[in-house]
Amino acid sequence: MQPLSPRIDSAPNETDPRIEALLVEGYRGLSPAQKLERVRALTRAAQQVALADIRRRHPAADEREQRAKRGT
Repeated sequence: MQPLSPRIDSAPNETDPRIEALLVEGYRGLSPAQKLERVRALTRAAQQVALADIRRRHPAADEREQRAKRGT
């Protein structure tokens, strides 16, 4: 039987296995709606980080240019 949460061997994992087990247990206890909200929140956070990087690299870009560089 394959594990429910496959490991990515190419990425280092510095999380203590006991902590990771607690996280997995917690995620399994979430409802589908709660999981979707977590994904939405992480997506928004990633978009904000990407936009901050675009603004850092292109400080003179207006909002239209920023959206174009962001791909939206």
